[in-house]
Amino acid sequence: MDIMERNRESVKTHHVEFKRIFGTFLHQWVDPLFGFDVIAFDEKFIQPPDGESTAQTIERVYGIEARVLVETLIHV
Repeated sequence: MDIMERNRESVKTHHVEFKRIFGTFLHQWVDPLFGFDVIAFDEKFIQPPDGESTAQTIERVYGIEARVLVETLIHV
């Protein structure tokens, strides 16, 4: 399986859960070649306050399940 196919599969696998948790579409945060763009997701959607990491903000606002999902998407 090539990287682009793997990224498409990741979106197919996680899109419902991502939409349920974050209320936004996963595909808008995934580049076909590079996968989940955690930098864009952090800067444009999560926007953690100073002194708090993206992971901390996700867990505080959306819960542990959300943090685990984002970690999974990063490591696809």
